[in-house]
Amino acid sequence: MKKYIFLSFLLLIGTVGFIFSLSMQDATHSNALSQETTRILATLIEALPIPSSFTLTLTNNFIRDLAHMGLFFILGCISLLTCSLGHVGYVKSTLFTLFFGMLTALCDELIQLNSIGRAFEWVDWAKDMLGISCSLVLFSIAYGFFHLFKRFKQKST
Repeated sequence: MKKYIFLSFLLLIGTVGFIFSLSMQDATHSNALSQETTRILATLIEALPIPSSFTLTLTNNFIRDLAHMGLFFILGCISLLTCSLGHVGYVKSTLFTLFFGMLTALCDELIQLNSIGRAFEWVDWAKDMLGISCSLVLFSIAYGFFHLFKRFKQKST
């Protein structure tokens, strides 16, 4: 079990490193990466058999917003996994993930102050926190179902 805790901790640290590495990119490289991602996703969506009445327009800003939320959602899930493997408990896992996410998002924005053409933006910090919050909601629902199932299983025996 300790091996899995260690591996999930390494994954957590690696995710933070990946997030910080994206923040260290200058504006030109960051925009090029998100524009290429937008192009690839638009090509994939066009290939899907979607009814013509449904339209989804992908923009560079939309992809950047999803990246903020998505990366921090993943960070929150990995943090909760690490805490769960360590048997930290529901409340402590939730609080640790919330504060760890807040601190990581704050550092992420501060790193951008040193990147050419990038800036600290509270709106981006809020998008990051939305990703963390979504992981907490998912964890809470899964935790509730797990304990409901456990209680149901005990009553049936």
